[in-house]
Amino acid sequence: MTKSRKRTSRASNAEAAPKVSFEETAYALEQAATALDALLPKHKNKIDRLRIRTTRTELRGYAKLLRAKCYEFP
Repeated sequence: MTKSRKRTSRASNAEAAPKVSFEETAYALEQAATALDALLPKHKNKIDRLRIRTTRTELRGYAKLLRAKCYEFP
């Protein structure tokens, strides 16, 4: 016999989530991009390096968009 899982609605999950500002999220994205910078010298494989650089650029782009939102919706 299988156990039934408790289902939660998305609304209740959103209510339980802590409120984080756009600026805090942008800062966290920048920190993640900086951490990826530290990984780059360790990887010699070109494909891995390309993935790291692409992800890093995307993270910094998302941070930039979030900061723009901060100024658009204070």
